[in-house]
Amino acid sequence: NGGGTPVTVRAVFDRPFALRVHWKKSLGAGYSGIAIADGYAVTMFSDGTTDHLVALASDTGDERWRVPLGATFPPRDGSTGGPVSTPVIHDGVAYGLGPRGELVAVVLATGTVAWQTHLVKDLGAVEPHWGFTTSPLVAGDLLIVLTGGAPDRAVTAFDRRTGRVRWRAGSDGASYQSPMLITTGGVDAVLAGGDTSLMALDLRDGRPLWTRAHGGTGFFALIV
Repeated sequence: NGGGTPVTVRAVFDRPFALRVHWKKSLGAGYSGIAIADGYAVTMFSDGTTDHLVALASDTGDERWRVPLGATFPPRDGSTGGPVSTPVIHDGVAYGLGPRGELVAVVLATGTVAWQTHLVKDLGAVEPHWGFTTSPLVAGDLLIVLTGGAPDRAVTAFDRRTGRVRWRAGSDGASYQSPMLITTGGVDAVLAGGDTSLMALDLRDGRPLWTRAHGGTGFFALIV
């Protein structure tokens, strides 16, 4: 509204409507969101001892399977502890990232672990203060994960089918913003924010396209 005149918007419905709870399920501690696809609702939680990746039937809430990730991430600075990352579902596979660095790919229909790795133990990543909280990103045949570390450990691209590392790039700690896909300079890229910098990496091989330091304080803005 370029003229500055207030505009009132009214939604008109044929009949009244209301939301109601279809089902609810008590799980445990954590901050993980829910990914829903193909009749499954997948999330993560702590039972007080172990962190789990769990799949529920999206229409009933009945548990279909759960995969233990590791010992529960402890409460810290007022948090309840447990997992924070939200899983992603793609092509019949659920990908989950536990707070200590447990990365798993689980067949959605059966709960079978297709592959797994540990970001800290296997790849030398550095665990952030509140654990690994970002969500994996599917990009074609790649699974992009903000891993954190140096040298060239900030972002890792896995073959999403096998878990094999395809490329690693960037030198920065893992922060708490999930990577995303952008196009910059006509190139498909991964945009990742670390502890001290914002970086754009060529999706094909991880080649750095540009890096901007943000200093770890304040805020930054990106216009593409």
